[in-house]
Amino acid sequence: MQHKTYSTEISIGETHFRLTWDGETKYNIQAMYKERWVDIDTFYNNDYDNPKDALSFALQIANELKP
Repeated sequence: MQHKTYSTEISIGETHFRLTWDGETKYNIQAMYKERWVDIDTFYNNDYDNPKDALSFALQIANELKP
């Protein structure tokens, strides 16, 4: 069974990020660079089972990446 992928885009400072969750355990953080999305970090966590909590968790991780 294929799960739905959830994503949201945010700006932290002057950096624009896209946070993605695969609906299971995989998260991906990307940043816009020269008009293309570039992978910043991929990580796994199985503590969440709903998009709101999962993307809130990814946002916490993205905030730790800001310069």
